[in-house]
Amino acid sequence: MLFYAFLFFLLACLLFPDDIAEYKGFEDYFLSRRRWFFGLIALTQVADFLDTAAKGSSHLAALGPEYKIRLAVVILGCIVAGRSANRRLHLVFAAAFLAYTISWIVRVYWSAG
Repeated sequence: MLFYAFLFFLLACLLFPDDIAEYKGFEDYFLSRRRWFFGLIALTQVADFLDTAAKGSSHLAALGPEYKIRLAVVILGCIVAGRSANRRLHLVFAAAFLAYTISWIVRVYWSAG
């Protein structure tokens, strides 16, 4: 659990550096660090799976096949986005990831209560 939180701390550090004087701006900085950023997002997905699996096979099974498909798609998306310097691709990936994550949380956890 602490490792999972630490990954988000690292992501925040990448997004909000102390100094970007050697870069043209935040976009230039982000593009230079995109492999680290998307690699860490992919690693959060792996950490999430390990945490979920540690809660037991019944908990993992209760999330259904969509959970594992989501993890695989996000990791694949991170690989593609990390290799690309296309700003539009990054925006579409971020928007789709956010929209789907909100949808998934509402469908899985809000309906369970």
